Parts: sequence; C-alpha cells; structure tokens
Amino acid sequence: MIERLPGVVPACALAVVLIALSGCDGVQQALAAETVSDAARLHIPHGEALHQSISQDGSQYSITTHEYPSGLVRVLRWTAGSGPVFRRLPEPARVFIVEGSLQASDAEGAFTLVPGDAAILSSATLQNDAPVGDTVILEFVFENDPAAAEHAVMKGESVGWVEIAQWYDAEGQPVSTRDQAVIAAAPDDTARLAMRHFPLNDVAMRQATLQAGSVTIPGIARSDVLLYVVRGRMRRFEDEHVFEVSAGDSIREAQGGSGYWEVFEDAEVVATDAPAAR
Repeated sequence: MIERLPGVVPACALAVVLIALSGCDGVQQALAAETVSDAARLHIPHGEALHQSISQDGSQYSITTHEYPSGLVRVLRWTAGSGPVFRRLPEPARVFIVEGSLQASDAEGAFTLVPGDAAILSSATLQNDAPVGDTVILEFVFENDPAAAEHAVMKGESVGWVEIAQWYDAEGQPVSTRDQAVIAAAPDDTARLAMRHFPLNDVAMRQATLQAGSVTIPGIARSDVLLYVVRGRMRRFEDEHVFEVSAGDSIREAQGGSGYWEVFEDAEVVATDAPAAR
C-alpha cells in the first residue's frame, strides 16, 4: 500500500529518449491547470506537486510528492541547519541519494549511503545526527513492486558513466553511438549525454546528464518510466505533447510513447521503470 500524505485531493480533470538509451491521482487541486485526463498525465511541475512540511522524531524536513497512474516520486529535503536527518520508510521504495550522507539500517544490517548511491529498501531507517549541508533523497514507490521484495544496494562509485552521442546523418537518419572514436568525430550539432545504470533486483535506476544545446533523437518507451529533474531546463516532446521542464519537475514517459528532449541548460535526471501492469 502506498502511503499518501494528508491533504491530497482527487483531481480527475488533471492531467523518452532516456529509455531508448537504455481512479485519480493526488495533486494540489488549487494549482491544477492542465485539462488532459489523469491517465495521460506526463508532467508534474514542482509547483503542482503536493508539498508537506514534516516534523517527526526531532527531524524537520519537507516532502514533495508527484503522483502518476503507475507510481509516485517523493522528494525529501532537509535544509542545512534544520537539525538531524531521520527517515523511516513507510513502505518499500527505490531510493536514490542526491545530496547528503546517511547511515541506513534494515533487516540486512547497517550501511552508509552517499550521493550517487541507489538502493531498494523495504523497512529501513535513514539518519544523520550531524548533517553537513542539505540532504536530498528521492523515493520511487509503486504498488506491488516485485523488485521491492529483496534488499539491494549499489554504490555510485562502482558504477561507471557511459558517454552517448546522437545526431542525424546526411540522409536524415538518426545516429546514436557510445563508440568514443566515432563520438570524437561527431558533427557540431551532436546531442551529448552521459548515463549510468544501477541494476537492482532485475530493474534499473538510471542517472543521466544532458549537455546544453543538445536535441536528442526520438525513442520509444518500452515501459512506463518515472523521471525526476535534479537540475537544468529542457523542453520535452512526447507524441503530440510539448512542455517545458526544469529542476524540481517530474516526468512520466508513457509506455509506447515516442519522445525526445531539447536541452536549454546542462541537466541531470534520475529515472526508473515502473513495474509491468498486471
């Protein structure tokens, strides 16, 4: 069961190139502006997500919740000077550490998580009694997530980055390559990306950076993908939909949809595939 914070109201009227390289939702009704159906919702701007301030076990932090038909993205933030960090996961989640160092513990024992680490945790506690700077944690939560049945942790330092270049050749055909020799000779208008994969219990979390000025080639999503924009500003094209995204926004790349990115500022995103619909 997904924990939904108090204050979420139904709003039925509201409404992936990343994957190619590899009844109602809760939103703040007062901020609702889109008119597409809930099932078609592809973008939740930061301002339209549910924002909550939490005080629990002496820890002061905020939770921003982005809810889609296939699952939700939670962003937990402790600002510098706000006291200790403490989080007890209310349900199984795929976790990514954006900022801050944490001591974690669950049935498997105690371990440390730092920025760039990814994990699947079911009943863990995360804490830091003396944090330095901000702490930011992403939680991707899905109903009946088969990947969440088993603890898994992958350290970012053990996962290498892969450079990717994309462009259209002289005949207008799309090219995508990871070959460094080919990338070195790529044309000036090449889209440049870097990605790393975190395979966890037969699912992958992905972290990607996109260089300003890039326009990626279209790709078709083989599953629903939930994606959070850590930094940067881009324009997303998906089938007939076009929208601007920036840091703090989330995206749903719909299964079977065709999409690509136009990158205005250097950007970073974290994404994961939703479980197959049952």
